[in-house]
Amino acid sequence: MEALEQFAARLRGTAGAVPRLRLRLSFRAVLGLAAAATCLVVFVSGVTLFSRLVFESARVQELASTLDKAETARRYLTEKLPRGLLDMVRDYGTWDIMYEKATEPELDTEWFDEEVACLVREVVINGRPLTRVALYGRDGRLLYSAGAKGPDFDAEAAKALRSDASVSGVLLQGGRAFMVAAQPVHRTGGGGEAAGALVFAQALEANMVAEMENVLNCAVEFAGLGSLQFPSGDLRWVDLPGGRAALSPPDTALAAVRVTDTRGADIGALTIARRSSLVALAKENARAAVPASAAAAAVVFLVTLAFAGAVLGPVRSVSARLREMEGAGELKPIGGVRGPSELADLVSAFDRAVSAADEARKREAEALERLANTDPLTGLANRRRFVSSVYAALADADAGGRSVSVVLFDLNGLKAVNDQLGHAEGDARLRAFAEILALACDAGRGDVAARLGGDEYAVLVRSSGAEAEALVDAVAGLTRARPLPGHEVLGEVPAFEAAVASYPRDGRTPEALLEAADEEVKARKGGGVAGQVRRVLAGLRSDSYGEASAAARLLLIAADACDRYTLGHSERVASLAEALARALGWGEEKAARMKLAGLLHDVGRAFLPPELLSKAGELSGGELREVQAHAERGASLLALCPGLADVAGWVRHHHERLDGTGYPDGLKGAEVPPEARVLAVADAYDAMTSPRLHRAAAAPREAIERLSSDPGYDREVVAALRVVLGL
Repeated sequence: MEALEQFAARLRGTAGAVPRLRLRLSFRAVLGLAAAATCLVVFVSGVTLFSRLVFESARVQELASTLDKAETARRYLTEKLPRGLLDMVRDYGTWDIMYEKATEPELDTEWFDEEVACLVREVVINGRPLTRVALYGRDGRLLYSAGAKGPDFDAEAAKALRSDASVSGVLLQGGRAFMVAAQPVHRTGGGGEAAGALVFAQALEANMVAEMENVLNCAVEFAGLGSLQFPSGDLRWVDLPGGRAALSPPDTALAAVRVTDTRGADIGALTIARRSSLVALAKENARAAVPASAAAAAVVFLVTLAFAGAVLGPVRSVSARLREMEGAGELKPIGGVRGPSELADLVSAFDRAVSAADEARKREAEALERLANTDPLTGLANRRRFVSSVYAALADADAGGRSVSVVLFDLNGLKAVNDQLGHAEGDARLRAFAEILALACDAGRGDVAARLGGDEYAVLVRSSGAEAEALVDAVAGLTRARPLPGHEVLGEVPAFEAAVASYPRDGRTPEALLEAADEEVKARKGGGVAGQVRRVLAGLRSDSYGEASAAARLLLIAADACDRYTLGHSERVASLAEALARALGWGEEKAARMKLAGLLHDVGRAFLPPELLSKAGELSGGELREVQAHAERGASLLALCPGLADVAGWVRHHHERLDGTGYPDGLKGAEVPPEARVLAVADAYDAMTSPRLHRAAAAPREAIERLSSDPGYDREVVAALRVVLGL
């Protein structure tokens, strides 16, 4: 370089003599030609060195960028993907009921089967069901599990108990990869000593890895999952901080990082492959520099100084910037440079590649953010985003902003559609309802629609409860105008049930508002005794009766239990009692009360042991008295409910007989209320015509004849029954 600078100084001194050199050849001209040849050699050498520096710098930066993407894939696999699992296990692990059940001396397996095991069947996270749910005691001993039997998560539970903090990540067991989340069981709010540890697990499936490949725009290989197929031939791996990387000609970059499981053990490498456009671009521009340098040398043989200033100077500047970037480990645009257009094009291409890499990283970050806050099936907000949006709305309302209401939608018939038409049709039903919610919401008002999970949706309405009710009406109108997929198998069943909870009347937190709305939905939803009673109790909350009492809630619990044993019988008795009331000319209002009495006539059986209800042999004297006490117990419950005092009396006496042989009071003749006589006939007829453990069902005509000949039943009611049945 020093010799080149001396030559450039001599060239400056001869620049003014260029016109004379063109007129006559001289020794100076010969020296000029020699200088041109020397200049050409220096130029070609400089371009070659420049190309090598650019290529090497580009290669190092490409490897580092690929390794960064591999680290992003590792974080996605071990942190982002299990986040939904971690959020759910935290919800269940900081639940008062879970804490109480975990600390009971005897584990209530029936409760866990009903409230926890269903998660494996019904809850969807990352678009897939859970694989296993397990509860461990304070001593780390497994107390309960549901789902797949193979995985062992004792170490995760012990770690969560030992640190009293959540644990999440991936785990390899039995040749399969799982996402695991463990949470110490505390009371709501995190108080109290940990009662144990709750562990949720989900098998890492190939389609999850395929989704990760789509998000990150690269091929992945981990634990046998992913689409990456290693190229043939030897690869020159370069060890870099955090992993290693290699280039595979002609246009592929690979990187591998080690993955640590939830137990701190190295479980293998996660390898990615992506297209290496930057390396190909560097090679192309480097090849183009050689002929360009030869052409330039042929026409600028006397401008060595200009060559040094216009070419070698910028090359040195670009090389210095590349070395600075390599040392700092960060790519930055080089900016405009002076010199040949090839160099400017190369720098411009390099700058575009850096900008493209920055944009790609931003898009990846945005995609990961959307994935963390969006339901993958419907595109609506997920529970995490919805709860955070409600918190923000409540803070705004406290500061004097607009009112806040939460609308909870429970989609009807999803299980029936899945069972009869397939899960693809069920998914289409979920997506169609999400589209209707999006149409009904007012973005200008700040509405946020979300799918909370399964068939449950919610909408945040930044307005009063009246406008929220109007939104429910709008959604109902849209579902009628645009029937949801699968509606043909549901008949007249409404598309959804919905309820509105407003701040601060129904709650002061998102959880409290959702709970209030959920309770109202349950009051409107359901079938059989439990569903009918919920609807009745919802009606009892009207202004004419005031708030439902604690006894009404007790009735609901009893009806839920009763459903298990008397659901079909109670519904049939209710229908018969309603029809008999009409046939006797009692009017529609009385017929409706008789239907309600039929639904509730056996509510007292909820207090009987299941083994007594299902006993095939004869009952002992004590067992018979226990069974007969159900009429009194049911009446006592109903009497505590506002508006059900008349029904309570009929239920108490529905086993009384006109001949005085009935129970519990042994009433006779006119002492037996007419409504109780109707219930007695409807109850006896359905019992005779229904199969039982100890006898076959009687034919309808045979049952009518037996009732007609029995002095304990009202003959007028039996005659009305004959008319109702068309016999």
